[in-house]
Amino acid sequence: MIYCGRSELSRYLGISAELDAALRFAMGLDEGKLVPGRNEVPGSEGVYANCFTYTTLPADGLLFESHLRNADLHLALSGEEMIQLARQENLKEVEARREEDYIGLSGPHEALVRLGPADALLVFPGEAHKVKCVWEAPGEVRKLVVKIPAGAAPPVSGT
Repeated sequence: MIYCGRSELSRYLGISAELDAALRFAMGLDEGKLVPGRNEVPGSEGVYANCFTYTTLPADGLLFESHLRNADLHLALSGEEMIQLARQENLKEVEARREEDYIGLSGPHEALVRLGPADALLVFPGEAHKVKCVWEAPGEVRKLVVKIPAGAAPPVSGT
């Protein structure tokens, strides 16, 4: 997991071709060209970005999520949210849609990050994260999540 300023993303270039495509897309982002839903990332195989808007919610009504095959690069385009983090092995699986690369988990958080327009959070397969959480007060967030093929996650334990 990597939490940094959006201005620092270039330091992670060179790890993989897929991550490079995602980072270059994020660093050269023209928000005016984004459409709601899926946006293709040029020059990449399997990397794409989802753009959506939502209102943050109380964390206790939400599940952690984890992915099996994709890393997520979270970028808030406007607004801010809290993202809770926990080691997946300390959580309990409560739902799974493996064909959609989604596992829903419950349990306590171990760390918190604030995601605003100046921030970036990259989570890899098997790293549990609870998104859409209220930071200080409910608010609207416009967000981009770049999906990056990253191989297989470790098996879910604690189930």
